[in-house]
Amino acid sequence: WPVFTIVLAVAYAYALSWFAAGCPTGALTPQCNPSGVVDPAVFGAEHIYRQGRFGHDPEGLVALVGALVVASAGASIGHLVKSSRLPTARLLAVGALTLAAFAGVAAATAPLAPPMKRLWTPAFGLGVATACGAVLLLLYLVLDRPGRQPRGQVASVVTYPLIGLGRNSLLVYFGS
Repeated sequence: WPVFTIVLAVAYAYALSWFAAGCPTGALTPQCNPSGVVDPAVFGAEHIYRQGRFGHDPEGLVALVGALVVASAGASIGHLVKSSRLPTARLLAVGALTLAAFAGVAAATAPLAPPMKRLWTPAFGLGVATACGAVLLLLYLVLDRPGRQPRGQVASVVTYPLIGLGRNSLLVYFGS
């Protein structure tokens, strides 16, 4: 998963950079990006974000590639913690190296395609994924590591909302 994530992020950054070279400013903007060309061609202008008034569809096909980068980064950390039989120190080291690689790729791709939330550029997506992956890894080590689950009344009060959110994540998403 980490290799797939990095290869996809770098390829996406180069594709965005190639497109940006044809923009008037030479950089991606909400008005000049591949989503403004691809999504209307595939779906028609009347079926995209406010009829294309904002220059691109933030939930279109191009942004889907960036979302895939974020999802595969999450899968990388998720697979690491879910299937790991590594000792805690080694798990922490492997997780930290994976997150460092993601942060490094985010920094390296920023000159090619600067962080842009609406387009889910690799720099933005991997930056967010790195922060979320660090929180996930930390919470796993503190709360879920086999043989290390916190016990007692205080632990129960702290973990109860997290368990509820985990079991009802779609409800929380739609509720938001």
